[in-house]
Amino acid sequence: MLKEDDVELVLANMRADFIIDCKEKLDAVQDNISLIGRDGSNYNDHLMMIKREAHSLKGLGGTFGFPSITHICHALEDYLEMTEGRLDVTPDILNQFFDPISRILDGQQNPDENQTREILAGLPDQLQTDSGQVIEGKGNAVLAMPKDLWRTIAGQEITSLGYKVAMVDTVVGAIDRGLTLKPELIVVGMQLDRAKGIELAAAFREFKNTADAKIIILSASIGRSTHSENTAMILKGPNFSSDLRQFLNTP
Repeated sequence: MLKEDDVELVLANMRADFIIDCKEKLDAVQDNISLIGRDGSNYNDHLMMIKREAHSLKGLGGTFGFPSITHICHALEDYLEMTEGRLDVTPDILNQFFDPISRILDGQQNPDENQTREILAGLPDQLQTDSGQVIEGKGNAVLAMPKDLWRTIAGQEITSLGYKVAMVDTVVGAIDRGLTLKPELIVVGMQLDRAKGIELAAAFREFKNTADAKIIILSASIGRSTHSENTAMILKGPNFSSDLRQFLNTP
């Protein structure tokens, strides 16, 4: 059985290996970012490679004591999902996500909660129309739904209203993003892996960082949309956009 000092040494060596591996992944990312700038004909191939490396970094970051790296990579995935087919991703945009990761690895220390929140607030967001017009920002939103058409519809609509959207498809991910981002708006589906939307909404009301957020539960089965103070159940369908705007404009 390993002694405590031996365990700490093993963990320190694993952390050092993680940093080396991450820097190698970032080198591969930078190669593909440079190629995007020079070779537009293979844009999709280079972007797919960058997505793969970012997904790998996202999974490893929290495991080895760098949850901020996980949050940054998650923000990149959100950006790419919400702008796909609408805005081209430039090398400058991509570097704004990966440069903070490089600085964190160089410092070999994870930023604290407030520093992480500042980093995330400074990342590029989706608040830009197809014509290039920038939408006035209204804060953060967490969208907790399975990956389907309605998540895309809801995400695009919420973005058009000025919210920077973070998307998750698990209860653990939803709570993690909620506690990290202190969102002004939370939107949940009726069912998210092991929890019902109503249960998740109730849980958010118990956390200090999310207690005052406006919360929306999206449903495909209620007869009509209903809402009370700071919480609404909105029906998926042709009136979704108007019901959403009505609720968000309610003081």
